Amino acid sequence: MNEFDYRRIKPLQEHIKVQGLEFKYFITLDYFKRTEDLTTVLLDNRHLKKTIRSFFKSDIRMLFFTEKHLKDPTSKFYGSYHRHILMEDIPAEVWKNPTKRMERFMLELSPEMWFACKWNNVSEKDKMDLLKKVVKGFNHQSIPNGRKGTRYDKVFNLDGLLSYCTKQNRNNIPNEYVIDLMNSDGLDNEWYRKNYGRHQTVLTWAH
Repeated sequence: MNEFDYRRIKPLQEHIKVQGLEFKYFITLDYFKRTEDLTTVLLDNRHLKKTIRSFFKSDIRMLFFTEKHLKDPTSKFYGSYHRHILMEDIPAEVWKNPTKRMERFMLELSPEMWFACKWNNVSEKDKMDLLKKVVKGFNHQSIPNGRKGTRYDKVFNLDGLLSYCTKQNRNNIPNEYVIDLMNSDGLDNEWYRKNYGRHQTVLTWAH
């Protein structure tokens, strides 16, 4: 990372610190077909956030970023969108008191996971596997089948991820589509204009 990278992510760093955000997961989601409509992406992010919170019965906080495929001009996905999500950990209380639906999902994945949950001893791998099942199961229309096109990682280098997610910018100022203000917790037009000097309004709704 260089000086401009650090300047670009500083507002996000400050927001994360002020809000007390502690991200556990970094998720990358491609589309199974070309998606060039930004409204579609934003609505898909809204649905993804809603399904995760609903399933785990917790207001898990997230930041959403949009990126265009620009690496390979010969690719059929060149110029279309994909998504990155920073997500907080699933609260311990959720694992102590799983819902019936959550228990059913765990049993479908692995009976051993269900028993481990009863003893409050679910492995990190099992937790991530359940998250993958939830994301795919309730968002199948926007997520490709199989492992190709999706990636789930633990967050180790947050600054590096923030830089990566905001790298598509003009004069080191993120374009209006890069940070999804509609779905990212605690962000709105005012925050964006204040920190990045943009004057156009980016459509938002209540989180």
